[in-house]
Amino acid sequence: MLQSVLSEVSGLKPKLIRIDHIYDMYDVVTKDENSISMNFSKLDSFVEAIRSTGASPFFSISYMPTALSSGGDVTSQPLDWNDWETVVKETIEHYSGKSGMNLNNIYYEIWNEPDLFGNWKIGGDKDYRLLYHHSVNGASKALGTNQFFIGGPATTSPYSNWFNGLLQYVSDNNIRLDFLSWHRYSTDTQKYSDDIKILEASLDNFPGFKSIPLFITEWGIDSENNPYYDNKVSAAHTVSVIRTLLNKIDFAFSFELKDGPSPKGEKYWGRWGILTHEKTGVEKKPRYRAFELLNKMSGTQIGLMGEGTWVTGFAAKEGNTTRVILSNYDIDNVHTESTPIVVGNLDPGNYEIKTYRLDGNVNEIKQYVGANYFTNLILLPNEVVVLELTNLESVSVKPAELDIPSAIPSVNIDSTPLFSFGTEGSMEMEFKPVWESSDLKDKVLFQSSITHKTGNLLASFGFSRKKLGFGNSYIFGIFDGEKSNTINFGSDWIKIGQWQKFTFIWNSEGYQVKINDKITATKDIPLDLSDLKITFSPENISVKNMKITSGNEIIWEK
Repeated sequence: MLQSVLSEVSGLKPKLIRIDHIYDMYDVVTKDENSISMNFSKLDSFVEAIRSTGASPFFSISYMPTALSSGGDVTSQPLDWNDWETVVKETIEHYSGKSGMNLNNIYYEIWNEPDLFGNWKIGGDKDYRLLYHHSVNGASKALGTNQFFIGGPATTSPYSNWFNGLLQYVSDNNIRLDFLSWHRYSTDTQKYSDDIKILEASLDNFPGFKSIPLFITEWGIDSENNPYYDNKVSAAHTVSVIRTLLNKIDFAFSFELKDGPSPKGEKYWGRWGILTHEKTGVEKKPRYRAFELLNKMSGTQIGLMGEGTWVTGFAAKEGNTTRVILSNYDIDNVHTESTPIVVGNLDPGNYEIKTYRLDGNVNEIKQYVGANYFTNLILLPNEVVVLELTNLESVSVKPAELDIPSAIPSVNIDSTPLFSFGTEGSMEMEFKPVWESSDLKDKVLFQSSITHKTGNLLASFGFSRKKLGFGNSYIFGIFDGEKSNTINFGSDWIKIGQWQKFTFIWNSEGYQVKINDKITATKDIPLDLSDLKITFSPENISVKNMKITSGNEIIWEK
């Protein structure tokens, strides 16, 4: 299935490739009167193709082998749940087993769209929770395995009754649940953000799962064939959705890699693939090109201000290179946008400046740039552009490598007095993270319970480190359980065990955070807070030389 497009898929450097239909499409399971037999040869061939691209397989444990099915079809319950447990056990031992394929950190997702394929429900005669429970039972019997992960439910949407019901069930019965997954197909990018809010509302009721990894294991512009999949609309949609999901979930699996063959022999027939089928010639569709542009956005995320109704994006810095990706997503295909861009806080010097577009066109110039670079980009409807600035002169030094000498006279600070935000002000300190560099757990550096000036009680204002995806990010701002007003920046900004300078500046238009006088990010949402008392976590952070100002007045210093 992948052999004809291995080069193209490898070019995108995927981390995970999801497979479903593993039992009904690859002839894995047979059963005679006395025993179950497993033949993984066809599935192994596909798994090895995935691995040859540099990715790992992500298994959707589906569907029901007809040899086990109570209804003779692939979506029924098994005649005997013990047989299903055996199939799951054997699958995990084969791929995660040290005497099997010996793969590490493999994900196993229980079923695919159970609300649609099989009409499973939460409760009733065909309860998904029973399917999940027996699947985990089977997984727990697997012997001699590397670390693996199991979760679900991979529903067609993050329905509250499904997630609340599953979380309650696994909590009550002490059942393993390593991740939550769902699908989303919509032209409206706001739906993707709304889904996460639904999940967060469910997780608020289950504190033990507050930090559980979240996966969208299928997503796209439409669950049916749609001409958008063959043009720039789906490309711009892809970038806008990634912008929406950034720092909010752990993985998002775009569906799918390659078109199926057209019944009429057409190359383009609105199918979901990012590549056309080999029968009509493999070609990269605009959505493939969008992922190529997204792959350029490596490095540490930095602040981007001024996103509008149509044009959205994000920015990143990697060594001497700063990049901005912009998408003019417009489902009506009518809005051309003239987009002024200012890239600030640059080190003056000679720069190589490139713009990359969906059609593969690259424009390159070299010029001297001062502290700020100004340009204006014309974005046609559903155009995607990456602006890249590389300083050709300076030697890159990550901000976190600038150490504040520890010989400065200091007093370790446990907390601040009660204070409120004025119209503008700042908070400065020197701080040193004191955990071991090998410790990857979430950390709270400081926090305060706060009251908004409207009188609404918010949960907390603070600064923490949190695992996002495969790495850690620092998060600063307000967390209120329903929504957040935060700045996120990468772990390479801060060095463990070294003194660094932290500066937080606010005014009526927004706020920003600096580390060692370098801006990590800026947020154009004001913070209007009162009655803060910030408490530091001595097990995580040492603090000294702190000053809080309001306007031109120093209101506290220690």
